[in-house]
Amino acid sequence: MRRRVASALAVACVLLMATPAASAGSAVNMYDVVSLSEEDLGLNGAALDPVGEWAIVFGADAYLELVSTTDPETRIELLWNSEVDLNDGDFHPGGQTAFIVGNEGQVLRYAREDHSITNAGGKVEFSQTKLTAVAWNTGGSWAYVGGEDGWLWRMRAAEDGGAEVHPILGRGASDISGIDCHPSLMLCVVSSVLDGIGVIDRDHSLYWIGGTYYPWSDVQCPTGERDECVAVSSDRNIATISLDGE
Repeated sequence: MRRRVASALAVACVLLMATPAASAGSAVNMYDVVSLSEEDLGLNGAALDPVGEWAIVFGADAYLELVSTTDPETRIELLWNSEVDLNDGDFHPGGQTAFIVGNEGQVLRYAREDHSITNAGGKVEFSQTKLTAVAWNTGGSWAYVGGEDGWLWRMRAAEDGGAEVHPILGRGASDISGIDCHPSLMLCVVSSVLDGIGVIDRDHSLYWIGGTYYPWSDVQCPTGERDECVAVSSDRNIATISLDGE
């Protein structure tokens, strides 16, 4: 069985396309721009809930805020007493909670019920590692966490209020730059700064499938019927990863 799964993942296609330095036109338009602050907040990103109604905005010095996507003037401040930079976040597929990860092994949990922020545990396992990426798998049973020096784990809440954390075997040595999971296939894609692109299967096994030495910046698995994910690099390359979940 494992041999068949490995073979299926091995035929996943990493199609590299160089993007042009300039484009004659754009299909994307920006209309109203809402400023969250007159000062530089050091924002690092945002996590969108599954319905697309709210986004958790995060950044330097544990900045956290919940923003309505339909009315950005509607915002809820999320309080956490820390100065640790937060680098990535992801909502659970159920939409009621989210993980936000940051420097010094920090993992926070957001609860929609009362808009609380709590320590999700796992700092013993993560130590002082700078955590750079997090994504829930398709069923919401585990979240994958990536960090500097190629570190990868799977984690979930434990019954004692802490965290159950296990390392992913076969990791690389360069920083993990992104993780995203396909919305219907039980497969997640990992991008790294130098080790290429990897796929994590339903058994939490990691397979590196190509793209080595490209400086991958992030990976996204768009919603829809296509069994593909897309990775982008800082040197203007795009990879299309065709997944085979059979």
